[in-house]
Amino acid sequence: MLFENLSNLKTKGGVEVSFDKWELYGGRRLTKYINKIRSVDKVIIICDPNLMNKLTQTEKAAIQFENMLIEDKMFDDRPKFENVIPVLREGTPETAIPEFLRDNVVYIDFRDPNEYEKKLKDLTNSIWNQPLRPPPPLGPKPEFIQI
Repeated sequence: MLFENLSNLKTKGGVEVSFDKWELYGGRRLTKYINKIRSVDKVIIICDPNLMNKLTQTEKAAIQFENMLIEDKMFDDRPKFENVIPVLREGTPETAIPEFLRDNVVYIDFRDPNEYEKKLKDLTNSIWNQPLRPPPPLGPKPEFIQI
């Protein structure tokens, strides 16, 4: 469900979405698609145990290459990890989120289908670099402070 509903980001969130399941089919150049990661503002990683299995199988060269590009994206000139957003779809963080992300990035938990709309809003806010709740304004200095 989550993969197919990413189109909601286009219609509800004003976000241009590039998704391998939409763009890769027979005859398409895999490397051209994977290299798009270098030019995008955000990379959303859909995390589930299947992803972890793919990342640990060395014969999955395309997945390993994509993983390398994502890690490269995390260490470019922007603050560390700012442009990578993990989305937990199934499993637990330990079984679904790659170790290089698990301890460094806040993930968005899409496991509960009843929370889908709320989590989609959270994801959209993250893409647009907006906090989920703005901080309260700074109040005046208390009168009892003499400095």
